[in-house]
Amino acid sequence: MHNEMAVRDLVVSKIRMGDFQSKSGKPAEALQSFSEAEMYLDNAMNRSEIVKLEEKIEEALSTPVKKNLTKPTLPNLQPKRKVLEKPAGLTRTKSTSIKKLDLQPKSQEENKIDQLPKGTAQFECHVLSDIKAEVVSKIGASLTMQDKLEEGEKRLVDGQDFLQRGVEQADFYSNLASVKLRKLTKSLHGTRVYEMFGDTAVVFSWSLPKVGTLSSKSRVNTLSLTSKPQQAPQFQKSVFHVEELLEEAIRHISKYGTSARFQDACHKLVYAKMLRVFLGGIGENNISNDLAWLSAFFLEIPKGLTARREMQAIKKALINSTWPEIFDVHSADQSPGLLDQSNTENSDDEDESLPSINHLLKPLEKFQDFIKSIPTNWTVCSLSVDTEKDDLYLTRFTSVSVPIVLRLPLKRQLERDGQDGASLSFAGVMQRLKNILKESVETMDAVGKGESIKEFSNDQKADWWKKRRGLDTRLKDIVEIVDTKWLGAFKGLLLPENKKQADDSIVQQFKKALESLLMKLVRTKKKIVPRKLNKSASNPVISDSASKSTESLTLDDQFIRSILRGGSVLSYDELEDLVHYMVDAMQASGHTIDLDEINFDGLVEDCYTIVKKFASPRPNEYKKSDNRLILVLDRHLHSIPWESIPSLRNIPISRLPSMEFLQDRLKRCLGNHDYLSAVAAKVSKKNVGYVLNPAGDLIRTQSSFEGFLKSEKSWNGKIAVPPQENEFAEMLKSNDIFLYFGHGGGESYIKGHTIRKLEKCAVTLLMGCSSGLLNSCGEFDAIGTPLHYLIAGSYAVVANLWDVTDKDIDKFTKTVFEHWGIVESEIPEENKGDLVEAVMLSRSSCTLGYLNGAAPVVYGIPVELLERI
Repeated sequence: MHNEMAVRDLVVSKIRMGDFQSKSGKPAEALQSFSEAEMYLDNAMNRSEIVKLEEKIEEALSTPVKKNLTKPTLPNLQPKRKVLEKPAGLTRTKSTSIKKLDLQPKSQEENKIDQLPKGTAQFECHVLSDIKAEVVSKIGASLTMQDKLEEGEKRLVDGQDFLQRGVEQADFYSNLASVKLRKLTKSLHGTRVYEMFGDTAVVFSWSLPKVGTLSSKSRVNTLSLTSKPQQAPQFQKSVFHVEELLEEAIRHISKYGTSARFQDACHKLVYAKMLRVFLGGIGENNISNDLAWLSAFFLEIPKGLTARREMQAIKKALINSTWPEIFDVHSADQSPGLLDQSNTENSDDEDESLPSINHLLKPLEKFQDFIKSIPTNWTVCSLSVDTEKDDLYLTRFTSVSVPIVLRLPLKRQLERDGQDGASLSFAGVMQRLKNILKESVETMDAVGKGESIKEFSNDQKADWWKKRRGLDTRLKDIVEIVDTKWLGAFKGLLLPENKKQADDSIVQQFKKALESLLMKLVRTKKKIVPRKLNKSASNPVISDSASKSTESLTLDDQFIRSILRGGSVLSYDELEDLVHYMVDAMQASGHTIDLDEINFDGLVEDCYTIVKKFASPRPNEYKKSDNRLILVLDRHLHSIPWESIPSLRNIPISRLPSMEFLQDRLKRCLGNHDYLSAVAAKVSKKNVGYVLNPAGDLIRTQSSFEGFLKSEKSWNGKIAVPPQENEFAEMLKSNDIFLYFGHGGGESYIKGHTIRKLEKCAVTLLMGCSSGLLNSCGEFDAIGTPLHYLIAGSYAVVANLWDVTDKDIDKFTKTVFEHWGIVESEIPEENKGDLVEAVMLSRSSCTLGYLNGAAPVVYGIPVELLERI
């Protein structure tokens, strides 16, 4: 046993080295490390080594160390016996499934080892066998990264001979699905339809080909989309199998895996579904809706994974109530064995269906029920980014419609014109943002925190302000790239509905005008059939005899409404983005268009005329409305000031890390009441706690706020005195509102885990530098101070995404108090609103509207004052 442990430690060190090399973009070096680990394992698991080990154990048992000592007993050791040949039943070939090993269900994985035949290498060295499964999976992944797809797939398939549990099983399925997906897409390179798929937006359920091979009879149920139709082409069978592998990986990753692995598997699954439909077609609109629900579900489940796990643990320890479990996919019933021969893409039985996703129906139904209960005046938009492919996924949720799921290639506008798209890549834009914020900190350090530039000479002041204004302009350029290049023509998906967009007569008139414009592009003699790829040519098959007339075109009503929402602010480039999307969608739907004959400039001009005629002009200033936008952002997107991009700057917006946090806030607001009637959480302005300048070095801030804080007799707090941790916690727990004016988010005075364990937490304003920053944690979710407050149950937390100057942020804070109504002011009552509105209206009070004004954001939901109702 000691020998086995020594080998394990050596092997694990090699594995970790390989992991580091792989993450550093060195797959060849990683492969070498993993191969060395496999060599050590193979040597240690050799049957002759097992015999030697048993002999040493037997000798130790039969020879007492001291005369008066009794024979020691070692638990769980077997007496010496003849080593049996490896039984045939354990040698799994490519056609042998996990089922045929007659093992216990995965929910009883701890019993698997006891079920193995005694004398086999897996039984004698089950610790090493577990690691062997991990190593083989990593070798397959490393080979795949080097584009050695056949070899990588072979190693992964051979790895089925070893038991896989927990993380290893999740990695195996995920890696096998990845290599199969890469093989599939590689085989499609050069086909016109696949190249079109690569740089065009794809939307469920707008741009789905309506003529396809699935029918309602082929579905297991209304939400199972993995039943293959009779006579399905090999392409669709291949994608179906990839989807099944990824679904199985997701089940295990949700419980054992990292956030990065979880999100990667979910992105690949949605990508595969979109690829299958874009190239293969579907049958009915209700199937389109099911695809939208499924894709939305899989894009949501990886978000806030770490917080979800922690929240469940904390709440179960504190109270009987449980954290919402709408994404509990692991505890659902297990699906059929995915590696069964009957489930592979090589099956010749056309009547046999691939496994369904029935094990996901229960959590999916919970998810649907929750979305339908969102308040009618709220729009929830979820965003995540696939950093490998540079694709942005955007999902729009409302209580009255099917989710709209959008995949946006970030570099599409440049690459469409044959330009280098690096400047629009996610990594490129984020690096520019980091550089701006780093230089901003350097300018603040040059002054000294808590001091004034009054001590500077006139030339020094001018130079300092020049640098700060230059950084402000550069930051404005970044948010404009996000708005015009990343979102482009699809920014309307983020915008709440207005009355004109809801007017069905206007929608239908606009729709008819656009359809008439697009139909001028369609040739009716021939028809592209993208669902049948011609392997010997670079273009899709063109059929002279079309089975469906192309003389009509119907655009989706939700698509039309989206254009109307954003149409008035669309630039020429964004309208060109829209035109390219519509042309690509028409081709994918089977309409024949001669691209060489299209005058795109003229088409964009005509489109511009139509859009401006019907779309409502967006006011430059905020117009009072009950509509609210809530953003659910993945672990990569929290540092972007989405609230300040041009199209959203005049919209009340808050953000959350996952849907479960949204559901939990609503339950706290309403108990078991109907969510649909909710507008905002409600707190009292008479019940306020505060901490002002606890470090004693923010003299100007203390001077600005000390007077009015003391004037409110019912408020309680500390001024220029550092609070004890128990005092800080008590203020959070006993007040409706808590105000913090100091450095950072108060981390010096209260620990994060202390906050998280509170049974109640006030609505909190943390006005220090970077108080709202969520720090990247590599493979895991970003963490930061706002999450502590959200886990503790705070309805909302106002905090800064980066470092800010005290003078500007003090002005901002005062303006928030006035618009929220927490202090008396001359602001008319009609210009006051909830906390989210107040933050949005106060950005303009900052001298540097982006460098300081874009930093404050609201984590949570809208919060109103009881005294204003």
